[in-house]
Amino acid sequence: MSYELNLGPLSNEVLFLHNKHRALEVYKHSENFRSPINIMRSDRSFWKFVKQNPIGPRVEGYIRVAGFGGILDSGYRYIDHSLITLLVERWRPETHTFHLPLGETTVMLQQVNVLWDLPIKGLPVCGADNAITFSDAVVTCEEVMGLRPTENLVSGCTTFQDNSNNSINLHFLLYLHDLISCANINWGSAVLSCFWKGSLNHVDAPTHYLRSYRSQIQSVHERMFFWTLHDDVIGRLPGICTSGRDSWKSACPLISRRV
Repeated sequence: MSYELNLGPLSNEVLFLHNKHRALEVYKHSENFRSPINIMRSDRSFWKFVKQNPIGPRVEGYIRVAGFGGILDSGYRYIDHSLITLLVERWRPETHTFHLPLGETTVMLQQVNVLWDLPIKGLPVCGADNAITFSDAVVTCEEVMGLRPTENLVSGCTTFQDNSNNSINLHFLLYLHDLISCANINWGSAVLSCFWKGSLNHVDAPTHYLRSYRSQIQSVHERMFFWTLHDDVIGRLPGICTSGRDSWKSACPLISRRV
């Protein structure tokens, strides 16, 4: 008696990118995928610059007024390349969820609010509503930052990451004219939509943890997985981390800045 193993979903109507997914190649040619991917982080140069040029109290005050103080508090974080590789193999871009043996999970507004202290309520961030020519952008950049850029990008990285490594579009400067109003903009939703729309660049880097992670994730069951933060953890968080708590469980559309 012969058996045929179905490596893909029972229906391709939703997971239509199955044949192009990294996980299929990992299963078919596991010997070629024993090393984790080395994530090309776009915030490394930013935090290196901050370390070499510490932010003064006056500038830090402006950053916090604008609502981005949580980024400074989070600081630079080292990442586990093997763990990220595992998550990449479990990520489905069609549904924006990680497919685990016990079900699906994803990054939500709650995590953005808690980890980065970013507001998840307020006016949306949408690039389509803020079309800006380069000449206007140069003037805006000089007004807001006191410098004239030579190209349509300035240094940035931590929140809106893309394949340009550490660059960010100038139209975001339009939100910085009034720093108090800036703090009332829904930056959390914009960051989350950018994350869902983005991609990961990588090169291979050897380590011995990847096989262990792959094995452990297959053994995860419902009782081992925390779907939400425990109340005792939330109770210890500063107020700004829970500022959007009433929106954590809301069902609402996310607006991409590129739409």
